[in-house]
Amino acid sequence: MHITNFYVVGLGALGTMYATQLAHYVEESKVPTSLKVIVDAGRKERYLKEGVYCNEEEVKLSYVTPGEIEQEEADAKEHAFDPESLTVFMICTKHHHLKQVMEELLPSFVRYHRQQGPVVLFAVTNGIESEGLLAEKFGKENVLYSMAQSAAYRQSSDSGEEGKKGFRTSYSFAGKAHRGEEKEGEPTPRLTCIAELLNRAGIDCVVQAQIKRVMWSKLMFNCGVNQVLAVFLSTYGDLQTGKKEIPDGVTPEDIPSLLSQLTDDPAQLQALRAEKPWVQHQLYIAAMKEVIAISQHEPLYTDGGERIALTEADIDYYEDMVKGLVPTYAPSMKMDMAAGRKTEVEVFAGTIMQWGAKYGVPVPVNTKLFEVAVSLERRYGAA
Repeated sequence: MHITNFYVVGLGALGTMYATQLAHYVEESKVPTSLKVIVDAGRKERYLKEGVYCNEEEVKLSYVTPGEIEQEEADAKEHAFDPESLTVFMICTKHHHLKQVMEELLPSFVRYHRQQGPVVLFAVTNGIESEGLLAEKFGKENVLYSMAQSAAYRQSSDSGEEGKKGFRTSYSFAGKAHRGEEKEGEPTPRLTCIAELLNRAGIDCVVQAQIKRVMWSKLMFNCGVNQVLAVFLSTYGDLQTGKKEIPDGVTPEDIPSLLSQLTDDPAQLQALRAEKPWVQHQLYIAAMKEVIAISQHEPLYTDGGERIALTEADIDYYEDMVKGLVPTYAPSMKMDMAAGRKTEVEVFAGTIMQWGAKYGVPVPVNTKLFEVAVSLERRYGAA
């Protein structure tokens, strides 16, 4: 099996980072893989006019719209179906944009390429719901499970940074791209094919036998780091230094008192951040522990049996990762909050609140973070 077409959908931070690495590889290696970015007509015009940059380097990408692929389909002669010719769609949008992408951008591409060979879709969106949504729309047999770990951030051309134009992404930690099939077993040919291409392009792709567990560990981390840093409008450096400044005698039993100090008043949050810099680290850990508690109940596979069962070793893994991040960087949820955009709090705390209710597990930290984040979204002007 070989990849004939590879489409990237969404040029946010992750999409730009991955598209850049893939574009360099395809150009330098001359592999017979067509790499294109799916966009609407308006975005195509803006990207071509203003440019897309990754770590200060302008990236030359090929863009294609649904209208253009529909015209190509109309003009094309009948194709023989080749079971070895794979078309891949890597979706890199925010979770709350996924449904729009599935309805407006992807259908014509999937329909066209299904006539030529097998297709596979996977999303590197946050949360644990995208695979189900893609399966419902395009068929379970065409979906891979996926999770990305990285530290990248995006600035658009209207960021106001003097002397810099275009859509800019910076990253210091490319991280790992985890891929897997729903059921545990030997890697399938399509999974192996995709992993090999990504690895050759410099994207560290790990094939996971238990991909659902890895996805839950990322959800755990997001519930801690994204939500806390977004609420306090802070950076990874706050977590790095905050852990060192926890006063003697502060224990998990102090969490209810800390929650009572959270408010949707930005000035009070900044005062709390200055007075007690360790508070963010405590809340970050407490939010993750609630996800661990829920994971003891959630089945790893649809047929029941083994549970996901995260442990505090998963927290330790991410704690080590945070130590190596650029202190002045922040996750995308903080960037969205500061810019007055809708955040992914519903994908994080909203999901955990639902699962907590399902299994009878109390989740007071995620509940409070949800309430404060939603209120702050309104204050900062998110639609």
